[in-house]
Amino acid sequence: MKGIKQFLVILLLFFAVSCADNSKKNPDTDVETKLYGELLTADEANNVFGPVFVKVEIPTDTLRNFTSKSGELMMFRLKESLIIADQNRIAIYPPDAKISEKDTFTVYHTSKVLELINAGKSSQTFVEQRDEKLTITNGIQTLEFGAWCPPYCTPTTK
Repeated sequence: MKGIKQFLVILLLFFAVSCADNSKKNPDTDVETKLYGELLTADEANNVFGPVFVKVEIPTDTLRNFTSKSGELMMFRLKESLIIADQNRIAIYPPDAKISEKDTFTVYHTSKVLELINAGKSSQTFVEQRDEKLTITNGIQTLEFGAWCPPYCTPTTK
């Protein structure tokens, strides 16, 4: 029964994500850009992606400050420690972190990180490593459906 319930939740989320218009139009070029990241409730994230194995707490105000330094994209990596990079793969946190060309990051549009912060309304945010997914949780909201860099290291057009 649990397997059927989990399958139905995944199917419902897949349908919702595929139907959602998760894009924005650049007014200067009239080109639509696919946005990396989608909000789920923390319970949905747990049901779909499984339990959190490792999580790092970051003050929400600090993360909000990083959004102003990152450009259009933010990149997150949680292996031995948390690394946050800007859209050019330059470390924001910690600022002296060494990033190799082979390092894989999870990429979210900065606007989606801000959407999470505003929806979650918590003073603390958690960057979480699940089985094969990196998620970011604030309050009862979780950000997922990011892209991997490489290969998706720049905003994509539809």
